[in-house]
Amino acid sequence: MSRTNSIDSLFFLQLFVGALFILLGIESITNNNSLLGQATAFIDKIFGNKQIEPIVNIVLGVIEIVSGVIILGALILPFQKSVFSFITFIIFALLAIRIVYVYFFGTVHVLPPNASANEIFSWLKQIALDGLVLVSVWAINKRFVSN
Repeated sequence: MSRTNSIDSLFFLQLFVGALFILLGIESITNNNSLLGQATAFIDKIFGNKQIEPIVNIVLGVIEIVSGVIILGALILPFQKSVFSFITFIIFALLAIRIVYVYFFGTVHVLPPNASANEIFSWLKQIALDGLVLVSVWAINKRFVSN
């Protein structure tokens, strides 16, 4: 499918989401203290292997960078509807899995049972921000599918 010829709010949403993915990917590769780095530390604890964390961060970082490049590339390059829809669906699914894992099953960002009001607020704010990115990917998908 060819790109849309108009510049609207979804164009800017796609521009910033693509840039965000690229920046998150770079952060994941270069900084093991990122959210993804903390999530993979939990996996390391399960398997008892301290060598896997940097590898997982690099793989996930590359996936984020590729996702960002694809989302940004779709602004200027022609994509078939089915291909772009499939790619953005995969990105959406991976983000949804990460959100559920990190905030409800991981060890770093799971809300403790005796959390203070500030901790609850911070936890909800992070979920809302990740949810915003998740819904943005869905909106980007719909932008191309509907054209």
